[in-house]
Amino acid sequence: MAILQNADGLIKDTSPESIARRLAAAAIGLPYPAATPVAVAPAALAEVEGVYRFDEKTTRTLRVVDGTLTGQRSGGARLALIPIATDTFLYEDGFNRFDIVRDAAGAVTGMRFYPNGEGEGQVVARSAEPLPPLASVTLPPEAMARLVGTYTVNSMVLKVFVEGEGLKAQIVGQPAFELVASSPNQFSVPAVGADLAFAPEAGQAQTMTLKQGGQELAFARKAE
Repeated sequence: MAILQNADGLIKDTSPESIARRLAAAAIGLPYPAATPVAVAPAALAEVEGVYRFDEKTTRTLRVVDGTLTGQRSGGARLALIPIATDTFLYEDGFNRFDIVRDAAGAVTGMRFYPNGEGEGQVVARSAEPLPPLASVTLPPEAMARLVGTYTVNSMVLKVFVEGEGLKAQIVGQPAFELVASSPNQFSVPAVGADLAFAPEAGQAQTMTLKQGGQELAFARKAE
């Protein structure tokens, strides 16, 4: 199977690798599930929150953020999850997914995780570990001011600005979202499961890297 791409930037769900994998899976009669969300009650989402431990060093933390269930691998970014069936959640990449495992009484005991959506899955128990705190710091005005500006990559334009006592980011043509700082240069966007990193660490920021759904985009500050 050969897939050709004629595009300057990353377009969600249309990378050659993604298309090839989906076509191959369909050809052998094992298509990946559609990322069609189903309604899940807030209480049902809260029920599956917890730390699921794969091994001594690896966990996946499920947490509800702004009404959306998110998953975060230890050391990784927090990603929004798509409920596609009762107790089945799909990652934004459209491949990784898991099923919630329950006991005979219906209590959540773990998850069956399917890496890349393949195989029989790995059953992982939900540990008794508490949810780690959502780390955030409050930045002084001068720390926010050095990040304010317009950043571009290919034809995409992203604006960072101060609103009230915090920072927001907005891709032109899309809604603006609040940035939550974990350091003067590292931010999360809980509403969309994204992470932003600004560089350099001192002086006016010149680049901004966006990580979301397994993709990474490097923006450069636009001269104004």
